[in-house]
Amino acid sequence: MPVLSIISCRMFEDELAHIISSDKEMKQLIVVENKDSFGLLRKLRSDNCLPRTSPLDRVPFLLGNRHVSGFVNISKPLLILPFFRKIHEKMKLKAAQELTVVVNLLKLGLHDDIEILRSEVYKNIKGMASFSDGILLFYCSCGGAFENLEENCLEFDCPLYWFKDGNEEVVVDCISAAIGGNAAYDELMYTCRGT
Repeated sequence: MPVLSIISCRMFEDELAHIISSDKEMKQLIVVENKDSFGLLRKLRSDNCLPRTSPLDRVPFLLGNRHVSGFVNISKPLLILPFFRKIHEKMKLKAAQELTVVVNLLKLGLHDDIEILRSEVYKNIKGMASFSDGILLFYCSCGGAFENLEENCLEFDCPLYWFKDGNEEVVVDCISAAIGGNAAYDELMYTCRGT
């Protein structure tokens, strides 16, 4: 079962709640329990989305060994029979299509110091890469805080995905994200200059 991890600024709590509660195909949702996750948890629960919660260091235990099913362990001797082998293949295919999402909300204001922002995000990528098949960063470019982040994260063997606008550009800041992307932000700044 693939695991998509999301590391997000708390600024995007509403957007995350909307996206997550709208996804009916997600097999499991785990929200990393910290002082910044309570608002997201409240919003998800009000939308009848009931995630599991756990401190970051306990998430791998919640995920368990996602590559070995109990059925396979019990029925290994039976896999020589075509009927059981066919059932096993169907179960593997279904498990590969079921997505687990792990959400880790970081505190507001980290962008006040770009070095702190970069180190916090890097620390959380490092903590989540071992159990993730991909990590989506719900962060904008935040003043260039993440310029070399992908090169620094090559050691983790886990792809990083960025928050992008409709033109496939990394969104510059949270204002750009709120109004529809970098082009919309540039247009608004141009039409409203001097006001």
